[in-house]
Amino acid sequence: MAFCHACGKEIHHEAPHCPQCGAPQANSSTSRSHWMSITAVIVGGLAFLASFDFNPRDKDQIVGIVLFGVVSIVLASIPLYQKKPGQTLSVIALVLACLGLLICFGKLP
Repeated sequence: MAFCHACGKEIHHEAPHCPQCGAPQANSSTSRSHWMSITAVIVGGLAFLASFDFNPRDKDQIVGIVLFGVVSIVLASIPLYQKKPGQTLSVIALVLACLGLLICFGKLP
């Protein structure tokens, strides 16, 4: 149980509004807690898309794909390890990053 931020009455900890006074309550599982998972999906998607137009002789492109893939894997692993909100997005980011890295390494000579 928690207490209302406006009137101080005891309410359920997941209540979006106080049943007594109707004041909105701050909820810890807002969209800003998903920032790491969302960033991981974007960066993993970039690694995945960049691997389709891949030139094995272009070292900068290889470094970019590997860097984006590793960053996405790290950012996606943290919410999964800490059991934070956004675990579904983290799994999507891991899949995209791993596929991008596999395509990149599969095309190397």
